[in-house]
Amino acid sequence: MLRNFVRQRFFVVLVLLVVMLVFFTLTQERFLTPENMSAMMTSSSILWVASLGLTFVMLAGGFDLSIGSMLALCGIGLGWFTNEAGLPLFVAIILTILLGVALGAIVNGIPIGKYGLSFLVVTLGSLILFRGLTNLWSGTKTQQVISPFLDELAFGSTLGLPNPIIVMIVTFLIMLYVQKYTFFGRDVYAVGGNAEAARLSGIRT
Repeated sequence: MLRNFVRQRFFVVLVLLVVMLVFFTLTQERFLTPENMSAMMTSSSILWVASLGLTFVMLAGGFDLSIGSMLALCGIGLGWFTNEAGLPLFVAIILTILLGVALGAIVNGIPIGKYGLSFLVVTLGSLILFRGLTNLWSGTKTQQVISPFLDELAFGSTLGLPNPIIVMIVTFLIMLYVQKYTFFGRDVYAVGGNAEAARLSGIRT
């Protein structure tokens, strides 16, 4: 069992992580302080949440190069819905989610899932497309969403724990449940293991 664990890629990542922790602990005296750990986790929480969504794509045997541009486009969309269109924040958030889902399904999902095009080609093209749409929509200017709720969500804390970390943990638990205990999660694993076998067993690939 130990030999099989050592051969896994996770073991290599774990070793590298331990080496990095030891190195920075020895060279930076404040590295392991609670304040620094909290600051690092807070600043990386957005990447954590985005990577959790990308996990399902990778489990299905693919990858997505356009996720960063998609995040930027949705961010600009949220700013436009609230600042320019004057919509309530809740409505703007729902529309932003729908925008991301629609663009992801139409630009990436259909060409890859229905027509079997390459993940690399499609998502590289959508990366450029989403980046261009972001610049066009924003006029290459930043959008600021003024909202006490978002300020509290981004900079506040609950029971001494920063809210972005709480969002990250909750998202992780939801994704873990979906991945391991739902038909969708199991279907994703099946498609990633063998797409043709999954199709023959009745899973829509």
